[in-house]
Amino acid sequence: MSAVLRLAPGANAAQGGAAGGGAAPLLTPAERACLGGAFGGGLMRRVLDEVAAAAGVSVADILGPSRRARVVAARQAVMAVLHRRGWSSPRIGRALRRDHSTVLHGIRAHAARFAGPEGSAS
Repeated sequence: MSAVLRLAPGANAAQGGAAGGGAAPLLTPAERACLGGAFGGGLMRRVLDEVAAAAGVSVADILGPSRRARVVAARQAVMAVLHRRGWSSPRIGRALRRDHSTVLHGIRAHAARFAGPEGSAS
């Protein structure tokens, strides 16, 4: 059974970059420009790097089509962090190449991981 990332709402992930030091870049120059500029002046990149490091997955996995539980949990954590920082679901969806309704589901699913017995986040 694989471990699922449990990044509490409001918690900061461990500092550090994504795995694979010295390997080929994970993002194309166009993706890097998009994430670093129009999508929040680097916030997206920082969130991706921190969540990827905490979850033990790559940024490419988070941005890709994987449906592995660990990757999905990391992707949903990114969605939740960006939403808490004021990003709209359509904006998050564009950045992660997902529909805004998928983002809304991801935010709810992430919050549910931390819900108490009454269904409220604790």
